[in-house]
Amino acid sequence: MLLPLLVLLLAVLHLAERRPGLGRRAQPPRACGGEEVEAWAGSVEVPSGGRLQVNLAPLHSNSDRQRFEAQSLARRLDLGEGEPWRLVLRHVGHPGADLELGGLVVADEGGARLRPLSPPAQTEGIADPLAVLLAAPERLTAGSARTLVLWGPAPSGTPRLGGLGVSGPELVPLVPGSVAGSELDGSLVRIERFARIQPPRRGD
Repeated sequence: MLLPLLVLLLAVLHLAERRPGLGRRAQPPRACGGEEVEAWAGSVEVPSGGRLQVNLAPLHSNSDRQRFEAQSLARRLDLGEGEPWRLVLRHVGHPGADLELGGLVVADEGGARLRPLSPPAQTEGIADPLAVLLAAPERLTAGSARTLVLWGPAPSGTPRLGGLGVSGPELVPLVPGSVAGSELDGSLVRIERFARIQPPRRGD
């Protein structure tokens, strides 16, 4: 099954973030959900058995909301240039071996574009719950599916997914296509109520 909806909680958790100097929470633009959104998909055989199906799309269908989420997330987690993306990995058919995700990367002709976010550093105090939820799992269990959140600038042309470890395919070409906006936003609607989780305050 797909990684529980808590993984996608990242898209709304940081909406609880307060803007510096203001007591009100920044509110995201409303999602439209009716338009088609640019996306990519690919499918290849896995050397150890089965097939890997890959789908890549922006986190949100609405460009204004995607931009809002990118700014909020970058500010809260001190990220570089980019925006959030959702990557769905499905291993189907013969179980085969687990696929390592630690080195996962989406690249195009210009080089690496998208990577999973690293786990929060092991320091004193409580880690930001958003950073914990955003961190990619170590592996994709054979015969399962996972939804990961990647960060970086939009890829172009025909990007490819790589870095799946010795048991995974060397590269997965991703073919441009589209996905209905309602498919992207529908999975987020039911978790809006969790958006009140706040990052820990320093000194707590």
